[in-house]
Amino acid sequence: MITMTLLNDLDGLQKPDNHYTLVLYPGAETYESLKNALTPLISDFSNWKFLATCLEIKAANTVHFYLWYDCSKNDINTTSKIINKSMDNIKANYNQINGHIREPLFHMISLKNWVVDELHIFLRIMDRFELYHLIQDKNTTGEFFCYKAKSWLDAFTAPSIGHPNRSDFVKGMYRVQDITPYIHVLCNHVAEFLEIHHKFGLSAFSCSAVKKKNHMQVYLYFQNTLKNGGNENFQKSAILEMLEHENRQLYFNSNSVPSFLKKSKKYRLQ
Repeated sequence: MITMTLLNDLDGLQKPDNHYTLVLYPGAETYESLKNALTPLISDFSNWKFLATCLEIKAANTVHFYLWYDCSKNDINTTSKIINKSMDNIKANYNQINGHIREPLFHMISLKNWVVDELHIFLRIMDRFELYHLIQDKNTTGEFFCYKAKSWLDAFTAPSIGHPNRSDFVKGMYRVQDITPYIHVLCNHVAEFLEIHHKFGLSAFSCSAVKKKNHMQVYLYFQNTLKNGGNENFQKSAILEMLEHENRQLYFNSNSVPSFLKKSKKYRLQ
């Protein structure tokens, strides 16, 4: 499922009803299936897996995995990288750039507008709510966040001190090898994105509402459609039923038409 929303509607960004379905398709989340489903959309114009699939870059567990600059697993603990890839260059020379396999699907969108999902960042730093609150605060500067993120990473990868059998032994937290791509982008690019998208804030790019929208679509499929069944002479795709339902809701909302009928009241005569 691919949705769109209006960034200017800051009060409605986290409401799933304000995310409008552009593409709804059954099938695997692969480059080929996405390309087929998105062909009409592309001709008219948050999670890592989706970004990587659309950019057709290798998975996060490979050596060259990074979306925004040429990075390998050996550089995953660095904290001084900035966006240096160009979408035009990727489109023209993807087979010469480490990690890229095929031409990106949304090559018309600048890499600076491929923003990491705030929700998935939060799931990786639940032990440090301070960083999460800084991401949500539109007044947070990139420089200040960069300092805080680097301090957290230093604590995250602090080595053990002393001998394990002694009372003064201080156990370290994690190894450098435990740094994930999301932690890497947290310490390298979140500060950069905060500056680039200061007007909206990174909370505007959270996928939490999209996750809820997906849940609503699944619920709608099982509750309000024929699941591609019914009378064979009047069969209609369940996906088409769902999109028509959403279009009706949009019509009702934009024309102030009630989308439900009030139940009649019952009176008991004494």
